Amino acid sequence: MMMHEELFDFLNRRRSVGSLRWFLEEPDPPSAVPLTPLQEYLQRLLEMKMLSSDQFDNLEKHTQWGIDFVEKYTKFVKERSEIELNYARQMRNLSKKYQPKKKDEDENKYTWCRAFHSTLNELNDYAGQHEVIAENMMSQIIAELTRYSQEIKTERKTVSPNIQLIFISIALLQCRLPEQLDIKTF
Repeated sequence: MMMHEELFDFLNRRRSVGSLRWFLEEPDPPSAVPLTPLQEYLQRLLEMKMLSSDQFDNLEKHTQWGIDFVEKYTKFVKERSEIELNYARQMRNLSKKYQPKKKDEDENKYTWCRAFHSTLNELNDYAGQHEVIAENMMSQIIAELTRYSQEIKTERKTVSPNIQLIFISIALLQCRLPEQLDIKTF
């Protein structure tokens, strides 16, 4: 009979306060009676339920934001690599367009012609550097970001059902505990 009264006292105190703030703010209230193991169990169960559901929602939002950010950044890097590749093609085409023909070799003896040809060669090399940048972005950065994004999505899919099972288990424990103690809840 004593256990039933302690449980009712605990439930009344919980309902009157509406949360566990009294327990968290005052670790050792002067007028409080020490908790029995059953009360401690119920206390921990309530703490887990209240804290975990709030934190799970925050964690879920945070991880979704992270996934969205990785996808957005991946899209940005893809677009940038396409721009680098197009720029490299345009530079290479420009360089080829103004390359001297074989029949114009007489002009090559002038310094201004050699300077122009040197500039065209540098432009061609510059285009090659942009091609290398675009290829590295595609092969290294985008591939790694895509793999990472898929890994996070897979992990999130496997964790979410487990969290749901935990919440269901907590709810079932709360429903079955009064039955096991043979008391009525109000």
